[in-house]
Amino acid sequence: MTKRFTKPANIRKAAAPKWTQKQEEDKRPRYGNGNLYQSTRWIKCRKGYIMKHPICEKCRLIDITVEARVLDHIIPIRQGGAIWDRENWMALCDECHNRKRQKERYGKVMPSKPNSKGELIPVDRWAEY
Repeated sequence: MTKRFTKPANIRKAAAPKWTQKQEEDKRPRYGNGNLYQSTRWIKCRKGYIMKHPICEKCRLIDITVEARVLDHIIPIRQGGAIWDRENWMALCDECHNRKRQKERYGKVMPSKPNSKGELIPVDRWAEY
């Protein structure tokens, strides 16, 4: 006669870990943290905007012709700037984009106003800040 193995009654199956709020947030698209720029929508919008504005918009003001390579949010997303509003976009060359980012890092803020959705867009896209 063979003896069957049975589980002792006091051994329980390990409970599945519960999702924390942080893990739930990680499942959502994170537009301010980099995932926006890899999204299909952004890639298509960027390509279309750069095709319509192939010259850096800042350099063009001073009669310099430099290829635009970056589609920049004039009012940064982390400061409440509109993600998809074209009034908040500007085609820039690498040098102008880096200069603008440097100013933003040191606290310079572009004058802004809310759009119809309450997101911020620039008051004057050509204003120096």
